[in-house]
Amino acid sequence: MGDEYVRTRGVYAKPWSKLVGRKIEITPVIMQKLGVAVLEGVRHEIRRTIALAASVKGRGSPTSMPVSPGFIESFQFKISGSRTVEITTNWPFAKAFEEGKDPYEMTWLRQPKVKVVPIITSTGETILRTAPLQTEKAWIHPGFAKYNFLAKGVKRGRENAAKIIRDELVLPLLKEASPWL
Repeated sequence: MGDEYVRTRGVYAKPWSKLVGRKIEITPVIMQKLGVAVLEGVRHEIRRTIALAASVKGRGSPTSMPVSPGFIESFQFKISGSRTVEITTNWPFAKAFEEGKDPYEMTWLRQPKVKVVPIITSTGETILRTAPLQTEKAWIHPGFAKYNFLAKGVKRGRENAAKIIRDELVLPLLKEASPWL
């Protein structure tokens, strides 16, 4: 896994600021809480998807999501600008699990110098495989199964963030406006 995080999704706070019907200020502290809410929604959906996909395995089947706490923890959030929560990850091929990918020919194995190929399994175990002697036919990667954990997780995170907006911004405004609340 690399150390560089890549953006996978962005969630914008401007729509949240309009929930009250008037412009409200979303502070950096609230943005951090919104970021945590969206990230937890994504991580929850990843855990749920891993549990559901655990039975989808077998030789020749598309690569299923990694069953690794490291995969879940590789997803982070950062605040971009003053009003955008970005979900990022440094896990290789994380985007391929979200979008899916058909089987493809691994043409780089046609090179005569490639003798051993390290394959990292979904559990993190490394298996060393040798390339076939026939270099005309490269190996075929089974592809990646398509999961929509990011879209579902961001949706769940937005729902959690709406609760934060309600509890920390809207309700105090209502209490300020009405002495009976």
